Amino acid sequence: MLNDRQAVELLSRSMRGEASAVDLAKLSTHLERSPETRAFAEWTRRIEDSVAEAAVRIEAGDESLAPDLADDARKRLKDSIRAALGGTNPSSLVRAPETAVSSAVGGFARTLAAGDQDAAEVLDGRRMASRFTLLRKLGEGGLGTVWLARDERLRRNVALKEMSPSAALSPAAWQRFRREAEITGSLEHPNVVPIYQSGVDPDSGLPFYVMRFLGKKTLAAAIVEYHQRRLAGQRNAVEFHRLLTAFLGVCQAVAYAHSRHVIHRDLKPENVALDHFGQVLVLDWGLAKHLEDADPTGGNEASADAGEGARTLAGEIVGTPLYMAPEQAAGRLDEIDQRTDVYGLGAILFAILTGQAPHEKSAANGRGTTARVEQLLDAISKHDPPRPRTIDSDIPRELDEICHRAMSRLRSLRQESAEELAEQVQSWMAGQHEKVRRYDNLRMEGRDLRAGLAAALRSLGTNSRFMAGLPPIQGLVGVDLGRPGED
Repeated sequence: MLNDRQAVELLSRSMRGEASAVDLAKLSTHLERSPETRAFAEWTRRIEDSVAEAAVRIEAGDESLAPDLADDARKRLKDSIRAALGGTNPSSLVRAPETAVSSAVGGFARTLAAGDQDAAEVLDGRRMASRFTLLRKLGEGGLGTVWLARDERLRRNVALKEMSPSAALSPAAWQRFRREAEITGSLEHPNVVPIYQSGVDPDSGLPFYVMRFLGKKTLAAAIVEYHQRRLAGQRNAVEFHRLLTAFLGVCQAVAYAHSRHVIHRDLKPENVALDHFGQVLVLDWGLAKHLEDADPTGGNEASADAGEGARTLAGEIVGTPLYMAPEQAAGRLDEIDQRTDVYGLGAILFAILTGQAPHEKSAANGRGTTARVEQLLDAISKHDPPRPRTIDSDIPRELDEICHRAMSRLRSLRQESAEELAEQVQSWMAGQHEKVRRYDNLRMEGRDLRAGLAAALRSLGTNSRFMAGLPPIQGLVGVDLGRPGED
């Protein structure tokens, strides 16, 4: 434990940018226990802010701060301020992330008020009010709000997710939000949404992170459009092929996450974004879990989606019931592993094939009361979902079998990995191409055969007409050859 003197020394080191993450964690703990040191730290932060502001104004030629100073004295003042800032460019302090002391003090003061001690240790503070302009709300859940924002520096639209004020009161929510940003940022894969920046808003004190914005079209919307046309009698094989290709992209992203010992735990079409050029991105890693770590939810915290019947439940149940694996529905956290995500992938394939969520019919009778939701979870944990072909008999048998296996209630019967599931679907797609190729070859051969038979029939008809016009053989013999012995 630190005493006040050691805490002040750590504050000084943080001003010079020399404090480590461990030092900042110790400082955070001490600031929580010592109101006097926390007040001193806040006073130090304000001094630093004032020095930075003065430095910027002096650098800009503002003489109102010291109108009576001579030029050499003003120069010495500039040099002294630069020395106090440790060589930092003062203008960078206004629009750049907070310095070490600002993060260690202002950030700690905000996060400690929210009851979280280590969030400030990881999430850097920011002064980005002029960089990101919030345009409109894209969505909202139990943990945070996603905004369409404008990056004023790079002049591009981005998606900015910020923790909701109500969730900020929970230390577990801070940890989950931090873990979501960390896990998503660590998964550098073409089919995982990239994170550009994370930090803490100095005005609201809420953590945020910024990611790529693809638009509002999701795999769920594409599935709805395809099946609306199918039911109208406009089944499109090319569009169906595109949906399966997008599904393969999701499988690749999940397989990569599994190679990093991360499971998603909330796979569904709504969490897959599509752009107009064929790129597929898996979103919302808020319930993701690193298999080597303890459950980031602590078994007591879960977010909620806005849609009814697709909400994530609090307690030990984490995930979306409409697409939830049996072990999740039963709360058997020790059984949740990569095959839980295989079930989620099978549930997405089920939606592609049928246009429905696998547990949609059961959920239709369970909306509205907690008791009925519990009945739904009980049904998911004890019964297999319907086979896709029971909903649409035109679904290919091979895909029906692949999907049914992925969604087996018994984990041991599912595909071993997301790669195996992807390979089976890809093999079916390749087999379909081979069938089409063989069909085309047979059709061409049949066309040639028909053409040959038609030519033979025309020739036979011509010969038949010629033969029919000839006189009888006896007549030809009698007229042309005559009888022996006659003149």
